[in-house]
Amino acid sequence: MLRVISKESVRRGNASTIHGNSHGVSVDGENVSVRYRTVSGECKMTFSRAKIESEARKAYAKVVR
Repeated sequence: MLRVISKESVRRGNASTIHGNSHGVSVDGENVSVRYRTVSGECKMTFSRAKIESEARKAYAKVVR
């Protein structure tokens, strides 16, 4: 089953990141880093912006067709 994220949710997330309100997310020219806490400690994931873009295009194509 595919999960769909609303446009409004994406806009709010982008706005909070741009304004510095999103403490666990950092964005640079090539990567997006996400820091989060789990029971076993703090974890950090790094995603390539190019890969995020390509995956978003694939997801959008699935929704549109």
